[in-house]
Amino acid sequence: MSAVSQSDFRQQYFDFGLSDYYQTLHGQHNDYVAVCSSPSASEKHYWNQDLYLSKDALYAELEIIRDHDVNAYHSQNGFNTADTRLASNIKTLTSFYVDMDVYNIPGLENITADGLLDLVLDKFPWLPCPTSVIYSGRGYYLNWIFNKPIGRDLLPQWGAVMGVLVPLLKQFGADQACTDAPRVLRIPDSVNQKSGEVVSCYVRKGETVSFGKLKSLILNNGVPVIEAEREKQAQILAEKQPQLIPDHRPKRTTKSVIRQCSRVYQLAFDRMNDCIKLAELRGSPGMVDHRERLLFVYAVSGVYYWPDIEQAKAELDQFCLQHFGKNKYSHKRVGTVLNKLKQHRDGVSMIYKGKGKDIRYSLTNAYIIDLLGITLDEQQQLKTLISKPVKAARLTAKRRAKGIVSRAEYIETNKAKASKDRELIKALRRRFMSYGEIGKELGISPSQVSKLDKQ
Repeated sequence: MSAVSQSDFRQQYFDFGLSDYYQTLHGQHNDYVAVCSSPSASEKHYWNQDLYLSKDALYAELEIIRDHDVNAYHSQNGFNTADTRLASNIKTLTSFYVDMDVYNIPGLENITADGLLDLVLDKFPWLPCPTSVIYSGRGYYLNWIFNKPIGRDLLPQWGAVMGVLVPLLKQFGADQACTDAPRVLRIPDSVNQKSGEVVSCYVRKGETVSFGKLKSLILNNGVPVIEAEREKQAQILAEKQPQLIPDHRPKRTTKSVIRQCSRVYQLAFDRMNDCIKLAELRGSPGMVDHRERLLFVYAVSGVYYWPDIEQAKAELDQFCLQHFGKNKYSHKRVGTVLNKLKQHRDGVSMIYKGKGKDIRYSLTNAYIIDLLGITLDEQQQLKTLISKPVKAARLTAKRRAKGIVSRAEYIETNKAKASKDRELIKALRRRFMSYGEIGKELGISPSQVSKLDKQ
């Protein structure tokens, strides 16, 4: 389907069925929204995609849904450019969303929206009611829309929450691949070409909620549930394979698990940004040094944000084009990383001390610095790919900026003050003042006065 010019939209449309939903989702930001269509969900080579400013995207959607012979989708979040719909271009996050494939769950095939909500909220009463529930033509989308969109800098925290919320609702048909920020979902009032049914929006089933409140509720209440399930699976695994060495480490608290969950996404996010910065320092878009190794590190970090192989390939090819120019480098250079991503998405994990361990690569900063030959000068301009001495120097600089002096200076200053106090105490003692009176004069305790006097 050919794209419709943005200038014609407002002249043709003023209101439609999906307007309220769109304004709730995208009405508070001015970034780009992806609007996509295809004649059939299986015919990806006919996939049409355009990105419009949020003020124009609604009119593009209204135009597309007029054609009842296409699948129509839009992005849930905003992008910083009209070029591509990639995780690296995410600028604004509007909501948490879960794609509920209830048709895959026995007994839920014909459930209504209210019936599904009753099951979910009865199971997890601490979970706020979704802002909107959309019937996709086969399943449902649950969408918790933020009362105020958040920026890209909170993407790691957003990813950590999605990494808990989606597995939490797996028993109700939650699509485990639907955890990525560039995700597109069907547009209300369009037609699902697989089922022939209209996508229906139940607008404002609940209220919009702040990102911070949702994050706290989902992590604090959802993590213990997931951890309990993992413990159960570990016990079953240990019974089946008793030769495995049991893990005797103390059980982690909910807070420590939450910190670790958020730390993984933050570290991956920061390393991706450092890879981009390093490429720029080394001559992007004509970088020639350590290209394949840099692509490997970028891929290892990026798999935490890419939902599937196809998205990963697109992101990696874009990275190569942007920083290496037009050459033979592409996603094919990091096939092992993509294989591990596929295995992870299929539920495969490693076994370590009787427990499942993430099968994706886990690299240390020291290894990456050595692998890429990152110099001390380059480290000064990076955020997280830094050596221990550079990290220590940064911590010291922060302490000095807060007015915290070095230990040597602190000791020297205290010595000078103590010497001055001793001279003053001697003078006051000659005036027959007691330790208590001198302590009040100097603002210290009588015992301290006594100690200084005897010194």
